[in-house]
Amino acid sequence: MTRAQFAEAIGVPEKWVHNAGVTLGRRLPYTIPSARRLAVARVIQTGMSLPLPVADSLAAVVLAEAVAGGSSITVSSSDASVSLTVDLAHVLSAFVGRLACALQQAPRRAGRPRATSRRAGSADARARAQAYGVDLSLIDANLRRTPDERLRAHEANTAFVTALRRRAPRRSDTAS
Repeated sequence: MTRAQFAEAIGVPEKWVHNAGVTLGRRLPYTIPSARRLAVARVIQTGMSLPLPVADSLAAVVLAEAVAGGSSITVSSSDASVSLTVDLAHVLSAFVGRLACALQQAPRRAGRPRATSRRAGSADARARAQAYGVDLSLIDANLRRTPDERLRAHEANTAFVTALRRRAPRRSDTAS
């Protein structure tokens, strides 16, 4: 399971998963049991406004109690002054739905997506340019020239433009 799938199964952004690992001080294995425990911890954390490490330890107790049976799990403190009831059937039902959606998506490959070949689209690009009204005859004629001929034509054009710039009156001369 990828980190994106893991985060989607829990119902949190990927950054939250990263920060949870740092907060808990351990590397989170991207497995279904780990995602289940973190999903329960997230519900406890948001519902009770508890720090994540406390909610994580309570989630471990809740999931251990769930093995004994029952859809609502109640965990009490040692002196019974505080108790926490979790509707585990509801929490796990939502988790399983998110997990199914996460696992249905193919994991994204690392790196940049492959670029399409320029040659494959060149015929389409020519057709689009022609349909737009671009005259391709000059482009085709220039491409039929050798690189040496193109370089000589470019140098001649550069000399022509330079000569025009020398002859053109400056703006300051025309303003007076």
